[in-house]
Amino acid sequence: MQFATNHLGHFTLTTGLHDALAAAARTAGQARVVSVSSSAHLGSGIVFDDIHFRMRAATGSTAVTWKTPQQGATTSVLLAVSPLLDGSGGKYFEDCNEALPNEPGTRRGVAAYALDPEAASRLWQVSAESVGT
Repeated sequence: MQFATNHLGHFTLTTGLHDALAAAARTAGQARVVSVSSSAHLGSGIVFDDIHFRMRAATGSTAVTWKTPQQGATTSVLLAVSPLLDGSGGKYFEDCNEALPNEPGTRRGVAAYALDPEAASRLWQVSAESVGT
């Protein structure tokens, strides 16, 4: 359920919209998909041998700093509409700025595994097989 809810649903929606997004890019000059993550991604890389969490339980800190709805939406809205970010795909942002690499012991930045092209390719393959595309 974790993998399906937090990844496969978004993967299916985005790949299903591919043709419409490509058409919008041709006619309107741009189309964007903004995927939302959280600092929780710093807790673990992708465990391909247990991608559905069948052999392990979710672990991690329960100390979460909550943002207001407005604070939580700000980066997503900026990424969705700002012409300053045209052509900026494939990047990780936090608090309206491109995220720096995570420094161990902090809860900020983007984890190295999240930028690994081999992991991304493998995740794409697993995702496509999981949803039958």
